[in-house]
Amino acid sequence: MTYTTKQYQRYLSVISEYYRRSLIFHSDHECPSLFTIPLKMARERIGRKVFDLIQKENPIFSIITLGSNLIGRCSTAKIINQKSILLLLQTSPTSHSSASKETMANINLPTEIIRVDIPNIREFIQGSYNLLMSDDIKHTKSPEKYSKHVVRNIAILEKVLASVDEQGNWHHQPFVSDFGRTFYSGFSILNVPSQLRPVVFGKHYQYDLVASNFAIKMLMLNDIGHRENIEQDIWEGTSYTREYIKNRSIIRDRLAKLLVDVYNPEEIIKQVITSLGFGARMDSRGYWDDSIGAFRTNSLAELLGKTNWDRLKQDPWFSAFKQECYDLNRVLVEYYKSRPELIQEIFGKTWQEVEIICISKTGRFSPNKFAAFLYQQMETMIMTSVFGDQERIVRIHDAIITANKISTEKLLDYRYHLGQLGISVEQ
Repeated sequence: MTYTTKQYQRYLSVISEYYRRSLIFHSDHECPSLFTIPLKMARERIGRKVFDLIQKENPIFSIITLGSNLIGRCSTAKIINQKSILLLLQTSPTSHSSASKETMANINLPTEIIRVDIPNIREFIQGSYNLLMSDDIKHTKSPEKYSKHVVRNIAILEKVLASVDEQGNWHHQPFVSDFGRTFYSGFSILNVPSQLRPVVFGKHYQYDLVASNFAIKMLMLNDIGHRENIEQDIWEGTSYTREYIKNRSIIRDRLAKLLVDVYNPEEIIKQVITSLGFGARMDSRGYWDDSIGAFRTNSLAELLGKTNWDRLKQDPWFSAFKQECYDLNRVLVEYYKSRPELIQEIFGKTWQEVEIICISKTGRFSPNKFAAFLYQQMETMIMTSVFGDQERIVRIHDAIITANKISTEKLLDYRYHLGQLGISVEQ
């Protein structure tokens, strides 16, 4: 048996996809010799006989330790020579990791310059040092946790100052992930918590889509109802989601009061609800963190602590909302998965491309990743369509930050266009 040039190109394409994911853990110019690969998945995608033959006659990697996809362990592979690395980087640039080291497909994107308020940052840092030295911190609800929070803020802002020039220009190299969102290589504004962004920007105005995760999913659900002629019944089973979109501040405040011994419980609740929107399980190994566009390794139960986890689970509204989040995600995933032609029509990607993007570390198709893909692609399309021509300091996923206030007339125009989609914007 022999293999064809086309089969070998397929082999290079598949292996390069797994290799590129290893670049997240290395510097922009470093090519690691070791990477992980779900071997069973790779053999199935390439063809077992072809894969084994190429590995025997013309391999570009060798297996160091053999893992098992079924129990979540990938095999560890080693690139055999430098030439092979170059082949990997030159082939199949269609799919990449969604993390900040991904630069191959976006090398020609222009650098973005974000202006920061250096005096404001320095003043905030000095005030934070003064707070740590004073007795005021002892009178906070959780002095130790609050102190750590202040120290963390100082460290982040010091890093911002080290990243800008004397004029306050912070250079960002953008890239667009396969999920649709724009990220930046290295340390960037996306690494700055939302509470610190006013410190970084100084005077500014921020406009956010309201409860965008859930509002956009309701938009997609409405689209399904229109396509399938079931508009009257499509809203059944979404009452908690619609209530959250309408009254999210009241709901967050009430749930935050259930938490004990945590700093900034409102922010924790917001993070929990956003993560549930992306399909996170309370006791799973990880959860989706929307702020970084990726899964974190600790579960929501670990994030909350056992006491707070139990208190939230016992809340009737939260339990029903949590189940509704899972059901809504399942409906969207199953529908779009069964209609691959819509993926091409709406997002301009083939189902094969999307399937590769949504492979988990265990080598399986991840419904949660697919749900994230659907949401983030739709979010980007909406933000580009509505705010594409708006002068701004920066766009951060579902929000834009401007140096000057948007005129009332223009803001009404934005709200009208978003309102046609069932989405609102707040300043």
